[in-house]
Amino acid sequence: MVAPDDFQVWKRVVDNNLGATLICEDGNDRVVTAENIPYADFPAPGVELWFRGNVIYLPNAH
Repeated sequence: MVAPDDFQVWKRVVDNNLGATLICEDGNDRVVTAENIPYADFPAPGVELWFRGNVIYLPNAH
């Protein structure tokens, strides 16, 4: 469970074995939690989402 921080950065990073890692950071590049995903078929090599005030958005929408 992730603590209800006011601001969170969620990243999904693909590895070379068709898996991925889902990472939650506190906005200051400190990892709060991370989870390995053994198989992921999402076509993009990675994605980053920001969470603030119960809203999830893309960084360029800020």
